Amino acid sequence: MEQGANKSSEQGASDAATEPDAAGETLRVQPWLLPYRNPLDYNVGREFFRTLPRAPGIYKMRDETGVILYVGKAKSLKARLNSYRQAKPGTVSRKVLRLLRRVRSIEIERQPGEAEALLRENELLRELRPPYNSANTSPESYFFLSLRTILLPSGACEARLRLTTDPRRRNGEVLYGAFKGRASVREGYFALLRMFWASQREREERFSVPARLLGRRIPPVMTLPIPQDWIPALKRFLQGSSAGLLVQMSEDILSNDAIPPFAYGMIQQDLETLRLFFERVTQRNRLLRLRYRIPGRLIPQELIDDLLVLERHGGPRELLDLEAE
Repeated sequence: MEQGANKSSEQGASDAATEPDAAGETLRVQPWLLPYRNPLDYNVGREFFRTLPRAPGIYKMRDETGVILYVGKAKSLKARLNSYRQAKPGTVSRKVLRLLRRVRSIEIERQPGEAEALLRENELLRELRPPYNSANTSPESYFFLSLRTILLPSGACEARLRLTTDPRRRNGEVLYGAFKGRASVREGYFALLRMFWASQREREERFSVPARLLGRRIPPVMTLPIPQDWIPALKRFLQGSSAGLLVQMSEDILSNDAIPPFAYGMIQQDLETLRLFFERVTQRNRLLRLRYRIPGRLIPQELIDDLLVLERHGGPRELLDLEAE
Protein backbone atom coordinates (compact mmCIF):
# COMPACT_ATOMS: atom_id res chain seq x y z
CA MET A 1 0.00 0.00 0.00
CA GLU A 2 2.77 2.42 0.93
CA GLN A 3 4.54 1.76 -2.36
CA GLY A 4 1.30 2.41 -4.26
CA ALA A 5 0.79 5.68 -2.39
CA ASN A 6 4.32 6.81 -3.20
CA LYS A 7 3.80 5.97 -6.85
CA SER A 8 0.53 7.88 -6.89
CA SER A 9 2.18 10.85 -5.20
CA GLU A 10 5.02 10.87 -7.68
CA GLN A 11 2.54 10.65 -10.56
CA GLY A 12 0.55 13.57 -9.15
CA ALA A 13 3.69 15.70 -8.81
CA SER A 14 4.62 14.86 -12.38
CA ASP A 15 1.16 15.87 -13.62
CA ALA A 16 1.30 19.16 -11.69
CA ALA A 17 4.63 20.04 -13.25
CA THR A 18 3.38 20.21 -16.83
CA GLU A 19 0.50 21.80 -18.69
CA PRO A 20 -0.34 22.33 -22.38
CA ASP A 21 -0.20 25.86 -23.74
CA ALA A 22 -2.55 27.34 -26.39
CA ALA A 23 -0.47 25.79 -29.18
CA GLY A 24 -0.70 22.33 -27.64
CA GLU A 25 2.92 22.26 -26.48
CA THR A 26 3.79 21.01 -23.00
CA LEU A 27 5.27 23.62 -20.68
CA ARG A 28 6.96 23.21 -17.32
CA VAL A 29 5.08 25.04 -14.57
CA GLN A 30 5.63 25.49 -10.85
CA PRO A 31 3.33 23.07 -8.96
CA TRP A 32 0.97 24.66 -6.41
CA LEU A 33 1.75 23.78 -2.79
CA LEU A 34 -1.89 24.39 -1.78
CA PRO A 35 -5.08 23.93 -3.82
CA TYR A 36 -5.92 27.08 -5.78
CA ARG A 37 -8.99 28.91 -4.53
CA ASN A 38 -10.70 31.26 -6.97
CA PRO A 39 -11.03 34.63 -5.18
CA LEU A 40 -14.40 35.62 -6.65
CA ASP A 41 -16.42 33.39 -4.31
CA TYR A 42 -15.19 35.14 -1.16
CA ASN A 43 -14.51 38.62 -2.61
CA VAL A 44 -17.79 38.99 -4.51
CA GLY A 45 -19.93 36.28 -2.90
CA ARG A 46 -21.57 33.13 -4.20
CA GLU A 47 -25.05 34.59 -3.82
CA PHE A 48 -24.30 37.19 -6.50
CA PHE A 49 -23.49 34.47 -9.04
CA ARG A 50 -26.56 32.39 -8.15
CA THR A 51 -28.94 35.27 -8.85
CA LEU A 52 -27.50 36.38 -12.21
CA PRO A 53 -29.96 36.48 -15.15
CA ARG A 54 -29.61 34.33 -18.24
CA ALA A 55 -29.82 37.43 -20.41
CA PRO A 56 -27.49 39.47 -22.62
CA GLY A 57 -25.78 42.45 -21.10
CA ILE A 58 -22.54 44.05 -20.02
CA TYR A 59 -20.63 43.82 -16.76
CA LYS A 60 -18.16 46.08 -14.96
CA MET A 61 -15.58 44.63 -12.60
CA ARG A 62 -14.49 47.04 -9.83
CA ASP A 63 -11.69 47.01 -7.28
CA GLU A 64 -12.00 47.77 -3.55
CA THR A 65 -12.03 51.53 -4.20
CA GLY A 66 -14.74 51.30 -6.86
CA VAL A 67 -12.43 51.82 -9.83
CA ILE A 68 -13.62 49.96 -12.94
CA LEU A 69 -10.94 47.45 -13.89
CA TYR A 70 -12.64 45.67 -16.78
CA VAL A 71 -15.76 45.93 -18.95
CA GLY A 72 -17.12 42.93 -20.83
CA LYS A 73 -20.23 41.77 -22.66
CA ALA A 74 -22.14 38.51 -22.53
CA LYS A 75 -24.90 36.71 -24.42
CA SER A 76 -25.75 35.20 -21.04
CA LEU A 77 -24.56 37.13 -17.99
CA LYS A 78 -25.03 34.09 -15.77
CA ALA A 79 -22.95 31.77 -17.96
CA ARG A 80 -20.21 34.31 -18.68
CA LEU A 81 -19.65 35.54 -15.14
CA ASN A 82 -19.85 32.08 -13.63
CA SER A 83 -17.13 30.99 -16.06
CA TYR A 84 -14.75 33.33 -14.22
CA ARG A 85 -15.33 31.27 -11.07
CA GLN A 86 -13.79 28.28 -12.85
CA ALA A 87 -10.63 30.19 -13.82
CA LYS A 88 -7.40 28.83 -12.41
CA PRO A 89 -3.72 28.72 -13.33
CA GLY A 90 -3.24 26.81 -16.55
CA THR A 91 -6.72 27.58 -17.90
CA VAL A 92 -6.52 31.38 -18.26
CA SER A 93 -3.76 33.92 -18.70
CA ARG A 94 -1.86 35.48 -15.81
CA LYS A 95 -3.46 38.80 -16.70
CA VAL A 96 -6.92 37.34 -16.01
CA LEU A 97 -5.73 35.83 -12.71
CA ARG A 98 -4.34 39.24 -11.66
CA LEU A 99 -7.65 40.85 -12.58
CA LEU A 100 -9.70 38.36 -10.57
CA ARG A 101 -7.52 38.90 -7.49
CA ARG A 102 -8.35 42.60 -7.57
CA VAL A 103 -12.10 42.36 -8.20
CA ARG A 104 -14.32 43.19 -5.21
CA SER A 105 -17.66 43.87 -6.91
CA ILE A 106 -19.34 43.32 -10.27
CA GLU A 107 -22.06 45.54 -11.72
CA ILE A 108 -24.31 44.30 -14.53
CA GLU A 109 -26.53 46.02 -17.11
CA ARG A 110 -29.08 43.93 -18.98
CA GLN A 111 -29.51 44.65 -22.70
CA PRO A 112 -32.26 43.64 -25.18
CA GLY A 113 -29.86 41.62 -27.34
CA GLU A 114 -26.25 40.82 -28.12
CA ALA A 115 -25.84 43.67 -30.62
CA GLU A 116 -27.06 46.19 -28.04
CA ALA A 117 -24.70 44.69 -25.46
CA LEU A 118 -21.74 45.03 -27.82
CA LEU A 119 -22.62 48.65 -28.65
CA ARG A 120 -22.93 49.49 -24.95
CA GLU A 121 -19.60 47.76 -24.30
CA ASN A 122 -17.95 49.84 -27.05
CA GLU A 123 -19.42 53.01 -25.57
CA LEU A 124 -18.05 52.23 -22.12
CA LEU A 125 -14.65 51.17 -23.45
CA ARG A 126 -14.24 54.50 -25.26
CA GLU A 127 -15.43 56.44 -22.24
CA LEU A 128 -13.71 54.59 -19.38
CA ARG A 129 -10.67 52.89 -20.94
CA PRO A 130 -10.41 50.28 -18.17
CA PRO A 131 -6.84 49.13 -17.44
CA TYR A 132 -7.56 45.46 -18.16
CA ASN A 133 -9.21 46.14 -21.53
CA SER A 134 -7.17 46.76 -24.66
CA ALA A 135 -9.41 46.32 -27.73
CA ASN A 136 -11.70 49.15 -28.89
CA THR A 137 -10.52 51.59 -26.23
CA SER A 138 -8.59 53.99 -28.51
CA PRO A 139 -10.45 54.70 -31.75
CA GLU A 140 -8.36 57.84 -32.18
CA SER A 141 -5.49 55.52 -33.16
CA TYR A 142 -7.32 54.31 -36.30
CA PHE A 143 -5.65 55.46 -39.51
CA PHE A 144 -6.70 57.76 -42.30
CA LEU A 145 -4.85 57.71 -45.61
CA SER A 146 -4.54 60.97 -47.53
CA LEU A 147 -3.74 61.40 -51.21
CA ARG A 148 -2.57 64.48 -53.06
CA THR A 149 -1.68 64.27 -56.74
CA ILE A 150 0.77 66.77 -58.19
CA LEU A 151 1.14 67.43 -61.92
CA LEU A 152 4.66 68.69 -62.67
CA PRO A 153 5.53 71.21 -65.43
CA SER A 154 7.26 68.38 -67.28
CA GLY A 155 3.97 66.53 -67.54
CA ALA A 156 5.06 63.88 -65.01
CA CYS A 157 2.84 63.10 -62.05
CA GLU A 158 3.58 62.57 -58.36
CA ALA A 159 1.44 61.12 -55.60
CA ARG A 160 1.88 62.34 -52.04
CA LEU A 161 0.59 59.80 -49.55
CA ARG A 162 0.23 60.44 -45.83
CA LEU A 163 -0.77 57.94 -43.16
CA THR A 164 -2.23 59.75 -40.18
CA THR A 165 -4.60 59.43 -37.25
CA ASP A 166 -5.57 63.11 -37.62
CA PRO A 167 -8.93 63.54 -39.41
CA ARG A 168 -8.12 67.10 -40.44
CA ARG A 169 -7.47 67.52 -44.16
CA ARG A 170 -4.57 69.56 -45.49
CA ASN A 171 -4.71 71.72 -48.62
CA GLY A 172 -5.13 69.70 -51.80
CA GLU A 173 -5.56 66.38 -49.99
CA VAL A 174 -8.33 63.83 -50.20
CA LEU A 175 -8.74 61.75 -47.02
CA TYR A 176 -9.89 58.12 -46.88
CA GLY A 177 -10.84 56.16 -43.75
CA ALA A 178 -11.03 55.78 -40.86
CA PHE A 179 -9.51 52.33 -41.25
CA LYS A 180 -9.44 49.80 -38.43
CA GLY A 181 -6.66 47.21 -38.38
CA ARG A 182 -3.36 49.00 -37.89
CA ALA A 183 -1.22 46.12 -39.15
CA SER A 184 -3.26 45.65 -42.35
CA VAL A 185 -3.26 49.39 -43.06
CA ARG A 186 0.48 49.74 -42.47
CA GLU A 187 1.27 46.77 -44.71
CA GLY A 188 -1.04 48.06 -47.44
CA TYR A 189 0.50 51.53 -47.25
CA PHE A 190 4.05 50.17 -47.55
CA ALA A 191 3.07 47.89 -50.44
CA LEU A 192 1.49 50.82 -52.27
CA LEU A 193 4.62 52.93 -51.85
CA ARG A 194 6.86 50.11 -53.13
CA MET A 195 4.67 49.62 -56.19
CA PHE A 196 4.86 53.35 -56.96
CA TRP A 197 8.64 53.18 -56.63
CA ALA A 198 8.93 50.09 -58.86
CA SER A 199 6.76 51.65 -61.56
CA GLN A 200 9.42 54.30 -62.27
CA ARG A 201 12.47 52.02 -62.58
CA GLU A 202 14.48 52.37 -65.75
CA ARG A 203 16.93 49.88 -67.24
CA GLU A 204 20.08 51.82 -66.42
CA GLU A 205 19.17 52.08 -62.75
CA ARG A 206 20.20 49.56 -60.14
CA PHE A 207 17.12 47.85 -58.70
CA SER A 208 17.46 48.40 -54.96
CA VAL A 209 14.41 49.19 -52.87
CA PRO A 210 15.08 52.16 -50.54
CA ALA A 211 15.53 51.14 -46.91
CA ARG A 212 12.75 53.49 -45.79
CA LEU A 213 10.28 51.38 -47.80
CA LEU A 214 11.40 48.11 -46.23
CA GLY A 215 11.56 48.95 -42.52
CA ARG A 216 8.82 48.85 -39.90
CA ARG A 217 8.91 52.57 -39.21
CA ILE A 218 6.32 54.38 -41.29
CA PRO A 219 7.46 57.48 -43.20
CA PRO A 220 4.80 60.03 -42.18
CA VAL A 221 4.64 61.48 -45.70
CA MET A 222 5.97 60.07 -48.96
CA THR A 223 5.99 61.70 -52.38
CA LEU A 224 6.78 59.38 -55.28
CA PRO A 225 6.42 59.53 -59.07
CA ILE A 226 3.44 57.62 -60.38
CA PRO A 227 2.13 56.94 -63.91
CA GLN A 228 -0.55 59.52 -64.58
CA ASP A 229 -2.98 56.93 -65.91
CA TRP A 230 -2.90 55.19 -62.50
CA ILE A 231 -4.53 58.15 -60.71
CA PRO A 232 -8.23 57.41 -61.45
CA ALA A 233 -7.77 53.74 -60.57
CA LEU A 234 -5.86 54.69 -57.38
CA LYS A 235 -8.74 56.89 -56.20
CA ARG A 236 -11.28 54.13 -56.85
CA PHE A 237 -9.04 51.67 -55.01
CA LEU A 238 -8.83 53.89 -51.90
CA GLN A 239 -12.58 54.55 -52.07
CA GLY A 240 -13.14 50.79 -52.07
CA SER A 241 -15.14 50.81 -55.29
CA SER A 242 -12.72 48.94 -57.59
CA ALA A 243 -9.56 46.84 -57.38
CA GLY A 244 -8.74 47.51 -61.04
CA LEU A 245 -5.58 49.33 -59.94
CA LEU A 246 -4.00 45.95 -59.14
CA VAL A 247 -4.49 44.68 -62.68
CA GLN A 248 -3.03 47.90 -64.07
CA MET A 249 -0.05 47.72 -61.70
CA SER A 250 0.62 44.08 -62.53
CA GLU A 251 0.51 44.61 -66.28
CA ASP A 252 2.64 47.79 -66.25
CA ILE A 253 5.29 46.69 -63.77
CA LEU A 254 5.79 43.08 -64.82
CA SER A 255 6.04 44.11 -68.48
CA ASN A 256 8.77 46.62 -67.60
CA ASP A 257 12.10 45.20 -68.81
CA ALA A 258 13.89 47.26 -66.16
CA ILE A 259 12.41 45.05 -63.42
CA PRO A 260 14.79 42.10 -62.84
CA PRO A 261 13.24 38.64 -62.47
CA PHE A 262 14.49 38.31 -58.88
CA ALA A 263 12.13 41.17 -57.91
CA TYR A 264 9.01 39.43 -59.22
CA GLY A 265 8.45 37.59 -55.95
CA MET A 266 8.43 40.82 -53.92
CA ILE A 267 6.10 42.47 -56.43
CA GLN A 268 3.66 39.56 -56.42
CA GLN A 269 3.69 39.57 -52.62
CA ASP A 270 2.93 43.29 -52.54
CA LEU A 271 0.09 42.80 -55.04
CA GLU A 272 -1.39 40.12 -52.76
CA THR A 273 -1.01 42.44 -49.75
CA LEU A 274 -2.86 45.16 -51.65
CA ARG A 275 -5.62 42.73 -52.65
CA LEU A 276 -6.20 41.90 -48.99
CA PHE A 277 -5.99 45.59 -48.07
CA PHE A 278 -8.73 46.34 -50.60
CA GLU A 279 -11.02 43.51 -49.48
CA ARG A 280 -10.54 43.83 -45.72
CA VAL A 281 -10.09 47.58 -45.38
CA THR A 282 -11.14 49.96 -48.17
CA GLN A 283 -13.96 47.88 -49.69
CA ARG A 284 -15.25 47.00 -46.23
CA ASN A 285 -15.43 50.69 -45.34
CA ARG A 286 -17.32 51.51 -48.52
CA LEU A 287 -19.87 48.75 -47.89
CA LEU A 288 -20.36 49.97 -44.31
CA ARG A 289 -20.91 53.54 -45.48
CA LEU A 290 -23.46 52.47 -48.07
CA ARG A 291 -25.27 49.91 -45.92
CA TYR A 292 -25.67 52.20 -42.93
CA ARG A 293 -25.99 55.41 -44.98
CA ILE A 294 -23.07 57.20 -43.36
CA PRO A 295 -22.95 60.74 -44.79
CA GLY A 296 -19.76 61.96 -46.43
CA ARG A 297 -16.62 60.18 -47.55
CA LEU A 298 -15.20 59.37 -44.11
CA ILE A 299 -16.28 57.09 -41.29
CA PRO A 300 -15.57 58.79 -37.95
CA GLN A 301 -12.98 56.95 -35.88
CA GLU A 302 -15.36 56.55 -32.94
CA LEU A 303 -18.04 54.99 -35.18
CA ILE A 304 -16.12 52.23 -36.97
CA ASP A 305 -16.26 49.72 -34.09
CA ASP A 306 -20.03 50.15 -33.76
CA LEU A 307 -20.55 49.67 -37.49
CA LEU A 308 -18.58 46.42 -37.37
CA VAL A 309 -20.80 45.23 -34.50
CA LEU A 310 -23.92 45.83 -36.59
CA GLU A 311 -22.30 44.17 -39.60
CA ARG A 312 -21.47 41.00 -37.65
CA HIS A 313 -24.70 40.75 -35.67
CA GLY A 314 -27.26 42.16 -38.08
CA GLY A 315 -28.33 45.06 -35.92
CA PRO A 316 -30.45 47.85 -37.43
CA ARG A 317 -29.01 51.23 -38.31
CA GLU A 318 -31.33 52.88 -35.76
CA LEU A 319 -29.17 51.50 -32.93
CA LEU A 320 -26.51 54.05 -33.93
CA ASP A 321 -28.92 56.96 -33.46
CA LEU A 322 -27.67 58.62 -36.64
CA GLU A 323 -29.49 61.25 -38.58
CA ALA A 324 -30.39 60.27 -42.14
CA GLU A 325 -28.41 61.82 -44.94
